[in-house]
Amino acid sequence: MWKGKISLNIMESNQLVKMANQISGFFKSYPDRDLARSEMLTHFKKFWAPKMIKELKLLLVNDNLSDLDADVVEVFKLLEN
Repeated sequence: MWKGKISLNIMESNQLVKMANQISGFFKSYPDRDLARSEMLTHFKKFWAPKMIKELKLLLVNDNLSDLDADVVEVFKLLEN
């Protein structure tokens, strides 16, 4: 079901997914999963532009997350609108 307009092209969307997965990969080295997700959340809030967050959230809302790491999906559920 279509729930929002995705304004980035496919290449830009793929780049956002790649970057998010790289961030998740870095935090996978943390032995404490809750701490890793908390730090990931902080990273996205601090270093990602609101448009980047919005676009990745739209991909999630529209179920376009097959390539997105499960930890990224969980963290983005916690991000405020």
